[in-house]
Parts: sequence; C-alpha cells; structure tokens
Amino acid sequence: MAKSIDYYRELDYPISLKKGEHGWEAWHPDLGKYTMVGLGDSPDEAIEELNDLRIAVIERWLEDDQPVPEPRTGEEEFSGKFLVRIPKGLHHHLVEMARSEGSSLNQYIVHLLSRYQILDQLSKEFVPTYSERKAG
Repeated sequence: MAKSIDYYRELDYPISLKKGEHGWEAWHPDLGKYTMVGLGDSPDEAIEELNDLRIAVIERWLEDDQPVPEPRTGEEEFSGKFLVRIPKGLHHHLVEMARSEGSSLNQYIVHLLSRYQILDQLSKEFVPTYSERKAG
C-alpha cells in the first residue's frame, strides 16, 4: 500500500541551517541540499519555507510514482573502512611522509584526516567570532 502525503507530513526530517549572503538557508540533508532550500530573513522563516517546499515536492513525487526518501534513523553502522583511489604520486608522497613520522600509512592518513576535521571545526567556530570583533 502506497504511503500518503499525511504519512510524510508527520515524519521528522532533520534540518540544516546556514546563514548565507542573502539570508538564512534551510534544507533537509536526507533529501539532498539542492533538492529544496528554504530561504528567509530569519531561521524560522527559512524553516517555514522549507516545510512548505518539502510537502509540495513530496506531493509531486507521489503523483509521479517516484520514491520518497525517509529520514535516516541514526542507526547506521560503519565498519571504519573505506577504499580510496589516489594518484600514484600522491600515494608515494604519503608513504614517504608516514615513514618520516615513524608510522604506518594507515595511521598517518587517520592522523591527517583527524587534524583536518579539528581545524575545519575550529575555523567554523572561531573565524566568525574574530571577524565580528574586527568589524566591531
């Protein structure tokens, strides 16, 4: 039996928010950022527009017999493994860097990824604060 629009209205899709150049942007990561984006002068306006868009888009998908993604449950399990293909030159460079650090290639790449993740998070938290101080 096909699910109705009322079923999808009741689902709790996670929302991501970002302050953009022209106001606030809201989207559902589970539906794809570029599938629909609600815009507004405030987070509440952007979310309200997103909710209206979500219902309109899902209604269209149902009319066209398209599959409608449901929110992820958060119960995904990850193995901790993934395969990445990289150029031979980069592979060689990473092996040399790992050797110079006295670690395995795997440990070195985990170190680089962790370091990048921390730096990225810090830049999101502190760069706007610095800019606001500089402007003020």
